[in-house]
Amino acid sequence: MAGPVDRLTGHVGPPPLGAAGLPARVRRVVDRVPPPGILHVGLGGFHRAHQAVYTAGAVAAEGGDWGIVGAAHRSRDVVDALRRQAGLYTVVTVTGERFEPEVIGVHAATHVEVDEPGATETWLADPAIKVVTLTVTESAYATDSAVVQRLARGLRRRHRSADGAPLSLVSCDNLPGNGRVLRRLVTEVVERSDWAERARLLSWLESDVGFPSSMVDRVVPAPTPALRQRIVERCGYDDAAAVAGEPYSAWVVEDDFPAGRPAWERAGAVLTGDATPYEQVKLRLVNAPHSLIAWLGLLDGVGTIAEAVAREDIEGAARRLMKDDMAPTLTPPPGLDPAAFTEVVLARFANTALGHTTAQVGSLGSVKLAARLTPALGVWRSRGAVPRSAALLTAAYLLATVSPAGEALGDPLGPELRRLWADSPTPERYARAALGESALLPQEIGAWGEFAAAVTELMGALHQHGVPAAIRAAVGA
Repeated sequence: MAGPVDRLTGHVGPPPLGAAGLPARVRRVVDRVPPPGILHVGLGGFHRAHQAVYTAGAVAAEGGDWGIVGAAHRSRDVVDALRRQAGLYTVVTVTGERFEPEVIGVHAATHVEVDEPGATETWLADPAIKVVTLTVTESAYATDSAVVQRLARGLRRRHRSADGAPLSLVSCDNLPGNGRVLRRLVTEVVERSDWAERARLLSWLESDVGFPSSMVDRVVPAPTPALRQRIVERCGYDDAAAVAGEPYSAWVVEDDFPAGRPAWERAGAVLTGDATPYEQVKLRLVNAPHSLIAWLGLLDGVGTIAEAVAREDIEGAARRLMKDDMAPTLTPPPGLDPAAFTEVVLARFANTALGHTTAQVGSLGSVKLAARLTPALGVWRSRGAVPRSAALLTAAYLLATVSPAGEALGDPLGPELRRLWADSPTPERYARAALGESALLPQEIGAWGEFAAAVTELMGALHQHGVPAAIRAAVGA
């Protein structure tokens, strides 16, 4: 089965996914891509291995015009690949023993916003679009962000040109109450505008536009050339948009869809009236220990999450964070046992086949830390007790961000923290300044003297004696 000739080497390679002559099972996926009904903003690997998989499963189970229009902001590589491959790509479920590829064919169209300005807004105004989903990272949730501004303009166009056809906007990012956050931000943009129809638009947003919160969970590492090569070897085609993911996947969505939705529950999603308990479990029992493992691993030169959690001291630190500091602050959803869930999470992190790097998980730390830590710290502050493992998490973040690897983490607070580090005579002084003078945590938490003292102590231990000693210090008090 010949493929394209490499222009540099003359080598005949495997055919791209979507090319003529591929196996019938792949062609069947091409032939049943549904018409557009969903606009997705943020065409990264997580979307392709999560929401798109649930949508493909829902369409396979119940049908419906729920094809996805994928909007990337700047990244042309994935859009170009999907266009070459007729919208198809491979999701591979991996563990040490498993390599299970599945071809997904649910993307009906794709575009890059910087190349086609206004395309996202045009699709948002199309009455065929009934659901908008977003994976844009926590940093995009601000009234002045390009994403939120674009959504507001698109909703304005829909209100004017589509007779106010209802729809829902579903945030799939790791923010508490993400749907409510998105509604507030879009509403604020409209309120601050000089649009003549502002009052009518606000009324329509309230009555006909759903903003359901959701909780998403699946570890999806950045794709690698090795994954692409393995697909060539196992499947006989080349896939430039392939992604890998762990076996575990979860999606909990508040059922607020005035224009309808795919039958996501047929693909394993949970539809609920309130996603809050699920969000809290994800942020505190998955995201928080994930970050702790990443930052401790980075500080000790460990490349992947699996390698870091294989160390007894780092695994023990993550376990104590979950058991002692996070689980006691939760009201878990019915049927969830935090102790059993802890074991599931640690087993997920130990999956060596993912190659999930500590740098990837440790990136954008200031954006992540507040959401994962602040509510739990508020609980402990009200109880008059200091959560030592949470203090270690904070100290590890503060030191990792100013470490030699810190600039690669892309943290928006990084420049300020590096300035404080340079101006501080000791690591302890830096920790106090970061808590008191930066925007890392809310003022009341930064001013919590006992917690600040614990962070300062553990910062000194990390810097002077290293990760194992700091872990012992966190436990010893």
